[in-house]
Amino acid sequence: MKKTVQRGISVFTTLILLASFVPLGVMAESQISSDENSNIKSYAISAEYEYVDIADGVRITNYVGTDEEVVIPETLDGKKVLEIGDEAFYDNRICTNITVPDSVTSIGSMTFRYCSNLKNITIPDSVTEIGYAAFSYCSRLTNVTIPDSLTNIEYSAFSYCSSLSSVYIPGSVKSIGYAAFSYCYNLAQVNLSDSVVTNIDSYAFSYCRSLKNISIPDSVTDVGYGAFIGCSDLDSIQFNSAYTGIGDAIPTTTTIVGYEPSTAKDYADTNGNPFELIGGSETDENSTDDESTSGSGIISFLVKDIYGNYLEYDSDLLNLSYLVYQINPTDSRADMYRHFKAVTDNGGNVIGVKNSQSEYIDYNAMISAYLVAQLSGTSFDVDAYLVSNKAVMLSETVTNVQVIDADGNGASSSAYQITFYPTVYLGMKNVVVILNVSNPSAYSVSYGGVALTYESAVGGFRAEISKDFSETLKPVISKN
Repeated sequence: MKKTVQRGISVFTTLILLASFVPLGVMAESQISSDENSNIKSYAISAEYEYVDIADGVRITNYVGTDEEVVIPETLDGKKVLEIGDEAFYDNRICTNITVPDSVTSIGSMTFRYCSNLKNITIPDSVTEIGYAAFSYCSRLTNVTIPDSLTNIEYSAFSYCSSLSSVYIPGSVKSIGYAAFSYCYNLAQVNLSDSVVTNIDSYAFSYCRSLKNISIPDSVTDVGYGAFIGCSDLDSIQFNSAYTGIGDAIPTTTTIVGYEPSTAKDYADTNGNPFELIGGSETDENSTDDESTSGSGIISFLVKDIYGNYLEYDSDLLNLSYLVYQINPTDSRADMYRHFKAVTDNGGNVIGVKNSQSEYIDYNAMISAYLVAQLSGTSFDVDAYLVSNKAVMLSETVTNVQVIDADGNGASSSAYQITFYPTVYLGMKNVVVILNVSNPSAYSVSYGGVALTYESAVGGFRAEISKDFSETLKPVISKN
């Protein structure tokens, strides 16, 4: 790739990719809804199973048998088995092989947790939902087939399955949840070749110490913080999209394979990882290009927030603020980038860039032109594009643009971001509040009367609260 591309596009590529980073998403804890409760008719015991009636069938609530080989029946007392409920096989130390029937559509949360002798389980394609921590701590589980019907692998679903050696992620799966395969020490192969996964959440494959190589599909838009932390034997990780957002903590000895320019190249440069171009060629840092131009033609970025406001960020100041943020996220000189990140994390989008003629160019059209050039193996000169007849003007009428200064002032934005996600403890959930300020540790935060503790690893305040706590309350924020 020519240096023209490297210089002309690196600023906006780096910033836009970081705009795609999302905080810990809300991961709803699996629970029986009030509507579902209204459909429960009776509680019964049939041979080795306790169950409750639900609409159109039954949910198994507890296995009381003593068999090592378990074939769950399709019916109990003439009623179709539709669900295997929360903790139904929890802490069963006897079962070694379990077959789930085609009638089952849902496996609950922590259903097989601590089944320490379970080696194999057959899950049919009828299953569309597997709850959080469903198989966590199944330390002898060596084989599991994830059904083609599943769309999400939930929080901690297979964590601490220390004997699991390989896993195939089918094309139906869109999201790999928080810590989904964490501490699977012997997991050496993860096959995502047919996957259309868009999100790999934080700590998804953390401490998979036997994992050697992994290829991230071009469908993935975001790899969360610490997704591969502790993967000490990870030789290489390939990013097949130039724009995948990459969280920190990939081992520094891991070779990053990707395109140039790309988020993968930016990550490798920032963190000191070895880098290879897709196809096996190493980056030539000494190459020159007589066609290169001085500086980027992008003067500013135009962002539209979720309220329809137009916000403009000076390109040079934003780039400087971003660089400061990478070194010290709490530095006041990073205020502009923190503002930019807060707006885009909250649903705002970059819609345009301003060129030297003070015209707004359609951002998405420019990205499309860049991708076409990349796929055809030609260079892409941003400066030349912005003033050429190929540049597409932004079609929507832009009014009342608010220019954001270096201190992040000029438009209102949320003072905080708040997310909720489940814990492994029943009846509890985590609340995380991230403040959009330069020195968050100088503040105190509480939610519903519960004091939150500042944790630098997440860059915010966290506490465990009851799952019944309302998620519509506002946190109380005060300066120390």
